[in-house]
Amino acid sequence: MKLTTALRYRLKYIAISGGIYFGFFVAFAIIFPLLGVIAIGGSHEQVYSDLLFSPLIYGFIMAFIGVNSDFKLFIQNGVSRRTIFITNIISNLLQSFGLAAICLLLKKVVDSLPIFENFTLSTFFLDFYSDGNLLKTLFIFTWILFFGTCIALLAGTFNDRVQGMKKIVIILLLIMIPTGLLTLFPIATGTTLSPWVATFMKLTIGLQNGRFHLLPMSISLLVGMVICLGITYLLNVRREVRRLNA
Repeated sequence: MKLTTALRYRLKYIAISGGIYFGFFVAFAIIFPLLGVIAIGGSHEQVYSDLLFSPLIYGFIMAFIGVNSDFKLFIQNGVSRRTIFITNIISNLLQSFGLAAICLLLKKVVDSLPIFENFTLSTFFLDFYSDGNLLKTLFIFTWILFFGTCIALLAGTFNDRVQGMKKIVIILLLIMIPTGLLTLFPIATGTTLSPWVATFMKLTIGLQNGRFHLLPMSISLLVGMVICLGITYLLNVRREVRRLNA
């Protein structure tokens, strides 16, 4: 099974599950809130439904589940681990772009129809970086969704590769190490940590001079993706299909 075959299978699975997801999304994020407005005889206040959170969670779950189920199928059909890894990256990027594009298309439809006069699909967080520009909104939307799938790939691979007490110890270390650093840093340097943290966070999210900038935020997400994918690749090198009775 070559890369194109594996990618075609993965995209077919994504398309089917994505159709089901958008059916529920339209029902719960658009139709039900609209029916609520109609049921109370119309409202003069604007009703908002967030457009980012739901596809972000959906994309994360799809990537987390797929990294295990697809691995077992592909490896049994002679697909190399590198090909599986590349397939996951490409399919998750295309999935993120598709989700972002369809969500923004739904927003355009909702904004253009009079029946949705008092209902808005909100891109509140994205608008900080795009300033209303559609292409910028599509880019940062896709980038955030893809970042979520990169974290999901790492989490799914780690969950499958590391078992038992070793997993518990690693998770505890990941929790405790940042806490220990936050405690020891002021003692070692004699300075308070909060200004350092605040400055770092502002640089990370691209907040400069009271405005949010797209490039620093994009670079921060890219760095996070590279780290997640790099660790995922290393975990994937000697990964094997795990049997229930093993």
